[in-house]
Amino acid sequence: MNWRLGFLRIWIASSVLWLLGTGLFFYNFVVDPKPYLGTHRYYANANGVQLLDYKNDLYYKVLEWADQGVMERKDLNGTGWSIELFGPASDDQATVDARLQTLAGHMEEEFAIRREQDRWKNLQSGMATALVPPIVFLIFGWGIAWIVGGFRTRTP
Repeated sequence: MNWRLGFLRIWIASSVLWLLGTGLFFYNFVVDPKPYLGTHRYYANANGVQLLDYKNDLYYKVLEWADQGVMERKDLNGTGWSIELFGPASDDQATVDARLQTLAGHMEEEFAIRREQDRWKNLQSGMATALVPPIVFLIFGWGIAWIVGGFRTRTP
């Protein structure tokens, strides 16, 4: 019985199954990544539009204004995320819609950029996950075979 050849065949079969499994698992993450953008909140005033960050005081004041209904929300096409625009109640609807459209364009561009970045990160992770374990097990098995081979007597 040839143990080395048997274990090599087990390694080949299990590596092929491992590669297929990781390929199936990572397929959707590479082909159609879904980057997280969340809900972006902006404050509009006479000087323009400012992104609201939870670290500044304006963020909490604006959230209070949301309770008063001084807010517009726009869902981004096909992304599942949205923009919330806070502003003075005196703004007419055309101004609010124009600001939302501009912000939505910027967010969709950011979504496309992050999507490509995520695609390559997921591809790299998938390749590492697919290739490293079989290589580690091959080296480990080769090392065990080398150690066991050292205890055998050589026939002339």
